[in-house]
Amino acid sequence: MRLITCYQTKNDCYKKATPMTPRGIVVHSTGASNPNLKRFVDCPAELGVNPYGNHWNNAGLNVMVHAFIGKDKDGAVTVANILPYTSAAWGVGKGAKGSYNYDPTGHIQFEICEDSLTDRGYFDAAFGAAAAYCAMLCKQFSLPVPSIVSHAEACRLGYASNHIDPEHWMKRFGQTMDDFRAQVQKLMADPTREPAGSPPAPPRQDDNPGTATVYIVVKGDTMSGIAAKYKITLAALVAANPQIKNPNLILAGQKVNIPGAAVSVPAASAAVPSAASNAAAPTVYIVAKGDTMSGIAAKHKLTLAALVAANPQIKNPHLILVGQKITIPAKA
Repeated sequence: MRLITCYQTKNDCYKKATPMTPRGIVVHSTGASNPNLKRFVDCPAELGVNPYGNHWNNAGLNVMVHAFIGKDKDGAVTVANILPYTSAAWGVGKGAKGSYNYDPTGHIQFEICEDSLTDRGYFDAAFGAAAAYCAMLCKQFSLPVPSIVSHAEACRLGYASNHIDPEHWMKRFGQTMDDFRAQVQKLMADPTREPAGSPPAPPRQDDNPGTATVYIVVKGDTMSGIAAKYKITLAALVAANPQIKNPNLILAGQKVNIPGAAVSVPAASAAVPSAASNAAAPTVYIVAKGDTMSGIAAKHKLTLAALVAANPQIKNPHLILVGQKITIPAKA
């Protein structure tokens, strides 16, 4: 799962910033045949330019969710976080019992960008990313897996407007929300399991090696404030962003790479010898953009389980960061 953060600060919902404590997750799909994130998310550096400007980073819209899942500018399925998780979204409307937008029943909400609804490969990749994303959110906010619902289920429960997404799409491929929740549960129980439809991503080149999480600066941000938000030191953040010549002067719209634990190691997609010179000793692999644990395991002819076991410092094998050090265990 590739995750970027790009808050849509011009959206009225973002500006209102109604506090919300997440009680669950609502899964939406867009209802439009366009799998490209740039249609909805204004983040040209990562997603490309929307030539019509009809993305959600505009005032006057009465809709907003916490994230979108779709294709970035290179066609890779990506999760784009566009609203802080503790701000209420404007995604489900309301039903007879209330709304999952707001406390005390507020939910994190995300949209999956639909295509023509006939491409099984894209369906598996998008919903695989969605399952990994839900597993991450459930762990982060201590949410039970049964609290994950579709927009259609939220409506039936009385907390949303009348929509059928994304169940109409899932039915085309013989899937249900129960199947989706089961996949999330498996990811929660077994972190070595790859989500369905998530083949190893090919390595991708980047002019500015950073992390799997790219933060887009908004007005009022400072490097120290961003560091505090992600619970890292200012020195680590500065070291991960050599393109920022003056850390005391950052500009709205600028990309800031959020580092992993090994920010002092140059990001290079190659295995480099460890301190031991023995040919059978472990080596250290430096994560490149687009890498996955399963892809790294395949590259080094290892099982995913063996690679995960050799890297206990990686808490979520489905979310690794560019520049992070991966220990490649010696083969017997």
